[in-house]
Amino acid sequence: MLSQREEHLIRNMRDILRERFELFDENHKVDAKEMHENKLWVGYSISGFNFTERVNYFDLNIIGDICYLLHIELEKKFRGKGYGRQIYSCVEEFARRERCSRVRMMPSGTTFSGETRRDYMHKLGYTDIKPDGEVEKLFNIVHSDA
Repeated sequence: MLSQREEHLIRNMRDILRERFELFDENHKVDAKEMHENKLWVGYSISGFNFTERVNYFDLNIIGDICYLLHIELEKKFRGKGYGRQIYSCVEEFARRERCSRVRMMPSGTTFSGETRRDYMHKLGYTDIKPDGEVEKLFNIVHSDA
């Protein structure tokens, strides 16, 4: 049985995917797990969470006020068409709505066009935390409970 927090995370992510990810379908799997008070996991997949079947998906953790994008994958036929940028937009909006101050990730590999993932992330507004280490995008968040 899901906690209220987990149900909230799933609803929130599904709403964002509906708004921002053209390939989203209501049959796709969005799941969340509250690991403990300050650590959450959220995942999205078009075919559940069987690692052998995953084609379009991402996994993220929220620890404190930092959203860590752990992994993102697009099926080859969808690469180079802007869908990756849409997924990054979904993750960033989700992080903002969950009151995170930043999104962090470890860029690796290359994009469909052959550009390094680090250079691609720089174009999306991410900056290096350390050379050859994680990158992050900071948000100017004003928290108001009014």
